[in-house]
This record gives sequence, C-alpha cells and structure tokens, in this order.
Amino acid sequence: MTLRHTFLGPLEKQRLSFLLEKSISREAQMCQVNVPKMSTNQNVLVREFLWMFFI
Repeated sequence: MTLRHTFLGPLEKQRLSFLLEKSISREAQMCQVNVPKMSTNQNVLVREFLWMFFI
C-alpha cells in the first residue's frame, strides 16, 4: 500500500462508510433468526419456571 492510499478524501470516506453500513446490514439480515411469539399463557409459565431458580 502506498502512502497516497492511506489518506482518504471526503468522497472516499463517504463511500467507505456507505459500503461498511451496507455490509453490516447484510450480515445482520443473514444472522436474523425467526423467533415465534409466545402467547400470554406461555409467557406466564416461562416466567414462573424461571422464577423457581432465582428464589
């Protein structure tokens, strides 16, 4: 890498920022996991079950 590549101008910084944001967004979309929403009854049961371990 030459010295001229280490200094980025405003346009290069903006482009780099855009590309980093885009790649992070893609990564986040790939890592998303669909978690089914629990019903209220299930929430209560889970809370009560977990509460037993904290007493």
